[in-house]
Amino acid sequence: MLIEIHGAGFQNKGAELMLRTTVHELESRLANFRPAIDPTYGDYEARCELKLQQIFPARYHVSGHGFSKRLKTQKLLASKWLSKVFTRFAGVPLSRYGCCTLTSIEGFIDISGFAYTDQWGTQPTVNFSELTAFYKAKNKPVILLPQAFGPFHNRTTQKAFNKVINHSTLIFARDEKSYEYATGVADRPDKILKAPDITLFYSGISCNDQRIYSIQENYVCIIPNIRMLDQGKNRWGDKYELYLIKAIQEILSQNIKVYLVVHDSSGKDLEIACRLYDKFSERNVALMQESNPISLKEFIANSLFVLGSRYHSLVAAFSKQVPAMALGWSHKYEMLFDDFGCGKFLVSPDTSLETFLNRLRVLTEPEENRLYREKIDEKLREMRLRNQEMWELVVATLDSN
Repeated sequence: MLIEIHGAGFQNKGAELMLRTTVHELESRLANFRPAIDPTYGDYEARCELKLQQIFPARYHVSGHGFSKRLKTQKLLASKWLSKVFTRFAGVPLSRYGCCTLTSIEGFIDISGFAYTDQWGTQPTVNFSELTAFYKAKNKPVILLPQAFGPFHNRTTQKAFNKVINHSTLIFARDEKSYEYATGVADRPDKILKAPDITLFYSGISCNDQRIYSIQENYVCIIPNIRMLDQGKNRWGDKYELYLIKAIQEILSQNIKVYLVVHDSSGKDLEIACRLYDKFSERNVALMQESNPISLKEFIANSLFVLGSRYHSLVAAFSKQVPAMALGWSHKYEMLFDDFGCGKFLVSPDTSLETFLNRLRVLTEPEENRLYREKIDEKLREMRLRNQEMWELVVATLDSN
């Protein structure tokens, strides 16, 4: 069964973890499962490792410029006639080159994470409604795996996401607020269910070249996010980096090492990390860059706690029973921390610097840290069952096609 996985990526380590999780779970549950992906996601070697077929011709993500034109080209060329012509001239079918067309795809799964909302403008949701309309017209299952949705205050975005829901077979919101936003614009709210983030229970056993880090000392991971300086700028202003600097000073004062961890390979997060690093000459502050998302997750797992703004770095921490603090810019952070009973560690722009540092000090205390680890573990046990139920429903939906 050939399934398109949309919204994946390799640049953002959280997006890569979602892709690896989806491929791993469906490989283990579906006979003859074959994943397909737009070839603009990641480089050739990365796609080959996961045995991802490449959709021909390329389309790009729904937020990309010229999406509608490229989708029309895909639909025009997605014909048995084209395949016959290609085979005649090349001597072999497209599949021998690891390629496929839209007509050979039997189902569609979206793992965009957080793409359909007013916060990114109307275009991604409008484009996505066009894409899901194609699969709906071909009577192929359309599934949106757990992700954040909304808000949908803009009328254009509301209409577009309403179409997405009508085109979809099954939709999962990963938090209560996203569920409310999605059902609020739905004609068929029964299609929308709730399930936790899929990466919480991914072991990463299928990932090649995994490095194991063994650091025999206490350390805290501080993980910046460039989105705090654009999407979050209106609320945070110039406070974001100031709060991170004060946090580093406080952690160092307790003889705990700080790692400035880069969780996105675009280079923008690295710029923030380097600015922070340059302010400290102490050997107890270090930069940490890791391209392998599984190794990165294990590095986070061995930390005392995480102070981060990359959503999936926080998910990675909770998945390993590691306490976390967040400086965030959307409702997805609030919902995640509420789910794990750690709402007091979500820092808003209105949180005073003194209150922020007092909460940080709580997680440096061994007994308090241990108690939060136990609380997180209890929440994970509750979520695991819902995660399994979600995958069973996804597989049943794909199998019924």
